[in-house]
Amino acid sequence: MDRQARNVYLETEINTATPQKLRLMLIEGALRSARQTLVHWKDNRSDDARESCRRCRNMLLELFTTTKTQTSNVAEKTADLYIYLIQAITQADAEGDTSQIDDLIRILEIEQGTWREVCQRFPNTIASQSNTTTELDARGFKAIPPPDLPHRRIGDSARGKPSNPYTPNSETPPGIRLEG
Repeated sequence: MDRQARNVYLETEINTATPQKLRLMLIEGALRSARQTLVHWKDNRSDDARESCRRCRNMLLELFTTTKTQTSNVAEKTADLYIYLIQAITQADAEGDTSQIDDLIRILEIEQGTWREVCQRFPNTIASQSNTTTELDARGFKAIPPPDLPHRRIGDSARGKPSNPYTPNSETPPGIRLEG
């Protein structure tokens, strides 16, 4: 399959995939990149290994940022797992440590098996916030959640609300006051 046809196929696959399938695709991509890193290190191609690590880390970051931690304790633990994996790939890249990549691959293979099972059990449905399932339309538009801020996990209480000097507080009526 030539490159352009493959890109069209992948774009169609992504645009029509359910959220669980997208997550599985990210996990499989991270696995591929981690395995490529080992091959590149073995062949003494450090620049290619560094690029493979970067791709793997980017996919792990996407998995982390899309984990909705306010939904359950399992989601919170999964987010913590992704943080660990991001740290592991970063450290392995810096040190050239193949044992950390081996551990990362082992963990991602378990995660891959879990999400394959989810995709098999629920191929055309998604879980809504109220723990019910919703059928998707033909193009899967109902599966697309509203975008999250990429720098913050949902439910993250470490940061408070940003202050806005242009937003009136409850004591001050809206509008401009000129004191004179």
